[in-house]
Amino acid sequence: MTTMTETEKRIARAAYDAMYPGDPSGRVKVGIADGDIEGFLDDLGESWEWLAFTALRAGLVLIALGSIVFARSLRPYWSLSREKRLHVLDRLYKSDVYVVRQVITMQKATAGFLYGAMIRSEIAPGRAPEVDEALVEWRKLVPKHRAADGHGGVATNEEAA
Repeated sequence: MTTMTETEKRIARAAYDAMYPGDPSGRVKVGIADGDIEGFLDDLGESWEWLAFTALRAGLVLIALGSIVFARSLRPYWSLSREKRLHVLDRLYKSDVYVVRQVITMQKATAGFLYGAMIRSEIAPGRAPEVDEALVEWRKLVPKHRAADGHGGVATNEEAA
């Protein structure tokens, strides 16, 4: 099991909130900050492959460093205004370096998984299907199964032949 530090979780909460804020006057009033971001990240640490989770964490480090470079502030990223946090994310996303753009895109996509689950019933009332708990439990078992076979679930050349 891989877990994030409290600092990484604070950065993630601030970045996710900058990406998916609530709008009290809009159709979707709830923002991602109303959700259990920390629990969601803990679940990812348990279910994602090590390399993918490390890439997610690397993106948070880039965001923290980006606040120094782009916001020109030594204050922690999570203490910046929403506008400054968005500015940092925007500048990182527009980077000329492909890997930087991709880890920021990964942050946006990951936050979107959580936010989409949170607001699904608000954006499509009555159309959101019931969650099959058996599928949820099965998905949690997949990484254990892959780890048990010794090579991440990928068949070797000998096994494929």
